[in-house]
Amino acid sequence: MRSRDILRMYNQISHITADSNYSRVYLTDGRMFLYGKLLLHWEAELSGFNFFRIHKSHLVNMDHVKLAPVELAQKTIRIPVKGELLPVARRIKPAFLTHFKS
Repeated sequence: MRSRDILRMYNQISHITADSNYSRVYLTDGRMFLYGKLLLHWEAELSGFNFFRIHKSHLVNMDHVKLAPVELAQKTIRIPVKGELLPVARRIKPAFLTHFKS
């Protein structure tokens, strides 16, 4: 699938993970696609669609992030696809919490 096709399906993207000069795009149905694009590219392309960079290696679709009050105090968030835990960088956590609550 081409990257422009993935961009049209932005609401089905749960998160994107950096892998050196590649990016792994994870969809809510469990599929994963590997692209030869930096995470910075995806961040720019998806900036208007409620995506948030939680770490140098992770970009998440905030529409798919569900947190319990207990989890807000922890350093990780739970992404619904396969129950994978993704770290939130310490310096980004205050901005993430503000964005999450809004």
